[in-house]
Amino acid sequence: MNNDNEANDANDNGDELHVDLPETERQELLRLRREMAHEIMRLRQERARLLWERERERWLLHQVRLLQEQQLRIQDNDNAQRVRVARRQLPPQRQAFETHVLEQQQAELVEEDQEEDADAVSSSMVEPNP
Repeated sequence: MNNDNEANDANDNGDELHVDLPETERQELLRLRREMAHEIMRLRQERARLLWERERERWLLHQVRLLQEQQLRIQDNDNAQRVRVARRQLPPQRQAFETHVLEQQQAELVEEDQEEDADAVSSSMVEPNP
């Protein structure tokens, strides 16, 4: 009987077990080991596939961001070109007036910032009366 079990184990190539003989504990353990090895291999393959998919998604998201940045730069360039063309078509007096208005607005913004800074300093120096 022992020889039959050894022959049965020796004939087992990992794909099938001989079903004509009752399964011994050793054969059951060998079968379970093969099943676990197949399951581990399947899980490793699945993990590798999922990691590859995650990397591919990251790469695609990066490509999308790059394309969006490029589109914004193109749009900014197009807008700047339209402004330059529109300004060239304005009469010189109008161009000078617009330049003057822009300079005045920028100067007012600088003055407001300076006033806010001065107010912040003076309010921090004032002590409350008891």
